[in-house]
Amino acid sequence: MKKALTVAKAGSVIELGEGRYHSPQIIDKAKGTEDAPIVIKGNKAVFDGTVAIDSPWVVHQGNIYKTQVRTPVWQLFVDGKMVMSARWPNAQFHDGSVWDMKKTWRHQAPESRFGTLIDERPYKHIEVTANGNQYESLPAGINTQSLAESGIDATGAIAIMNIGSWLNWAQVVESHTPGSNTFTYSKDFSGSGTAMKNAADNMLGKGNFWEIKNTKYEEGHYYLEGKLALLDSENEWFFDKQTKTVYLWAPDGQDPNTLTVRGKTQTYGLTVRNSRHVVIEDVDFFATAFTVLNSQGITFDDIDARYYAYSQRMLGALTRPETIKFINNDKTLKTTNNTIKNSYLAYTDGPAFDMIKEAGNVIDNNLIHDIDYSNLGTGGEGSLNMALQSRDISFTNNTFHTAGNSEGVRVGAASKVTGNHVYNTSLLQHDGAAINVGVEQQAGTEIAYNWVHDSPKAGIRFDGVEGASKVGRDGLVHHNVVWNTNFSIIKGDEQATYNNVMFNSESADLVIFNKEEAGGINHQSETLNNLVGRLQGRKSGTPAQLVVPGTVMNNMTHQQGNVLAQLRGAHWGDFRPKPESSIIDAGTTDSRLSEITFIGNAPDIGAYEAGDATPWIPGHQGEKASNPVPFDHATQVGLSIDLMFKQHEHDQYKVYMGTTASAMQKVERIDGMYTVTGLQPQTPYYWRVDRVQDGKVTQGEIWTFSTR
Repeated sequence: MKKALTVAKAGSVIELGEGRYHSPQIIDKAKGTEDAPIVIKGNKAVFDGTVAIDSPWVVHQGNIYKTQVRTPVWQLFVDGKMVMSARWPNAQFHDGSVWDMKKTWRHQAPESRFGTLIDERPYKHIEVTANGNQYESLPAGINTQSLAESGIDATGAIAIMNIGSWLNWAQVVESHTPGSNTFTYSKDFSGSGTAMKNAADNMLGKGNFWEIKNTKYEEGHYYLEGKLALLDSENEWFFDKQTKTVYLWAPDGQDPNTLTVRGKTQTYGLTVRNSRHVVIEDVDFFATAFTVLNSQGITFDDIDARYYAYSQRMLGALTRPETIKFINNDKTLKTTNNTIKNSYLAYTDGPAFDMIKEAGNVIDNNLIHDIDYSNLGTGGEGSLNMALQSRDISFTNNTFHTAGNSEGVRVGAASKVTGNHVYNTSLLQHDGAAINVGVEQQAGTEIAYNWVHDSPKAGIRFDGVEGASKVGRDGLVHHNVVWNTNFSIIKGDEQATYNNVMFNSESADLVIFNKEEAGGINHQSETLNNLVGRLQGRKSGTPAQLVVPGTVMNNMTHQQGNVLAQLRGAHWGDFRPKPESSIIDAGTTDSRLSEITFIGNAPDIGAYEAGDATPWIPGHQGEKASNPVPFDHATQVGLSIDLMFKQHEHDQYKVYMGTTASAMQKVERIDGMYTVTGLQPQTPYYWRVDRVQDGKVTQGEIWTFSTR
């Protein structure tokens, strides 16, 4: 590849041979043009950051084997699948338990103090009241073993601690006595990096932050890594960096001598620097990442990247794992216009990517999931981190789900977050939101045409700062559907929030924040045409505190009736108005802050317009049809419905449906819709969509739903 790049010029195509590339590759000063980029075709070549562990394995104890290696490794794979670092309590990727904080982290007792952690069993829910906290216990048998009962000597282990609400630190346990529920750790967090050391000093060591977050609200949780004594179940491993010995309890207790075992030894398999207009397509990254430095017009298309970011805690490092990065320190580059599209990014301990000082980048049509389970930070970022002095980022048509960081999607100023399907985020920290926009990033940022759901924190948040020293302004939040979250909240002023659907939230569906000392100004904000269950000025409070500030017109809430009764099938994904609904043409265009478009005589209330021949469906499009409506495995579906899915603009589709998967009949497309009527009540149905592209038929997955 290096040799080919020495002769490549604008318009050149470099073909990579199939196989695995283990040596780090560098693209330096490659100069394509916008009209004639240099194209590197991967042909499914794999940049592989692992080495084979083929030295003989011997029994260490029971099902645990060991072998010595020449090169330190910090992540392990058996037959291409990741083995979890030995930890207590145990957790795994393959069964999803790594994302369940109640089951696989322990609770920090409220009597704990900075530097001293007291272990206790987590609670299912803690209700903070003026008369003392009320506790709901976990079901019997879940996460019952205490640190004392485990018999572990935690001295020297690494504790991953969520003791800063939206911030986590890793720190070595200084002292612990087996049989005790208490251990100590150093208050000096220099090993976590400058930003996190300063955060620990200023937040945990000063003021009342600890008392509020860890004593009053009892948010603290932790788990342990980094000791051989924690290796106590299959699919776990440990590395002794002093003796360079790998210890492994293989899946199903197998003998590792009969398995393919590999270890991660590399951070970046590909570096692009000082380059212009290079397209890298059809390349896989396994256990290694890529980085782009001081470059413009670099496009990654059809990339498959798995396990590419992972912590080096096994080697004693306490900092956040390195990940895919785009960094621009070239002040002559006013725009970078770098792109990731049509790609797959999954299974990281660390953010999916960082964008630092970038402008004009595009993240489009990607599937991103299982991101960041330890959530070590650098001071404030998200699982998708695009806010570090970056601007004008387009995050569009992506499906993003299952992530630990308190903040899911985080973008820079004047950015667009449109057409995305975001769910199951913010799982392993407190505070946060599935889509979060900081104070300095709100001006010119648009959040629109997204589905956001099933997140324990906020759905969409325009944030503020305590004391209101800085206030965000001039943001747009419109045509989003948000459900099964804690709440959505708009802070700042001169914000336009219109034509959203929000329901089934835990605290409130939409909060237009009115607490001025906490950044909730909103005197000049507009809240229009929203269909929401509860629209309030705060999550809770007196009637005066719940008043929504600013211009509030043509919204429908539960006070005017059942908002979901206005929609065709909110519980199975059809958020269009019913034909007879009173929300049709009931909205307003009277806005100073935005131009509201519509079909018919006036805007409808809510996120969809009646009569729209192509209702929007968010999310990623792959080779197969995707994003079905009704949702896959939906229940209580109506007896007359439209079958909908995400469609490629220029392709054709064949739709089949039936009461058994083996005997489905073709559904004809009439007036642009696949409408089925006369369905039988309380009956399971199966359906499939085949994509036809240039005569080639790609058979879709079989989806199912059941009627009411």
